[in-house]
Amino acid sequence: MKIIITESKLKGTIIDMIKNLGLQTAIDLVGDFDSLVNVGFDGKLKEFYKFMNWVPYEISSDGDNMVIDKKIADSLNLPIRTDHWSGKERILGDFKYSNRKGEFTFNARLDGPVFDPRTKQHYMFVLGLGDEGKGFGYTSLYNKEKLPNKSRIQIFKQIIDKYNLDNYL
Repeated sequence: MKIIITESKLKGTIIDMIKNLGLQTAIDLVGDFDSLVNVGFDGKLKEFYKFMNWVPYEISSDGDNMVIDKKIADSLNLPIRTDHWSGKERILGDFKYSNRKGEFTFNARLDGPVFDPRTKQHYMFVLGLGDEGKGFGYTSLYNKEKLPNKSRIQIFKQIIDKYNLDNYL
């Protein structure tokens, strides 16, 4: 007996596996995450995010923090900061921000991952330090060392543009 599996049937099977067995089991059965997206969503991460009801990045409502989905962070092939104790900070690069004192450079990185139990999504936190000695994302910073929200938002917008994160919405 010959069985013919069409691409659309295979795609439907992948989607059913995610719904019925969970994402991790579906990934394990298909082989890896890339194969799951390639077969189940025609290689389009955007379609996967839409199906999962996930977001590629999120900025907190108070503007303090930004997180980027770990799958996207992994796909960016960012260099790892080897001089950091954890050995897992990924370098996003230098970005500019300005305030009433002038224009400054901010070295942004990703650290994590952290798990969101609501969505079952893994994120990486955006953090770093600027050349005026202020930063965000590190718990050891005193309030006077933290970068104001207006400056953070400038940096977040540049990160979104540089890595085309809106393309995943």
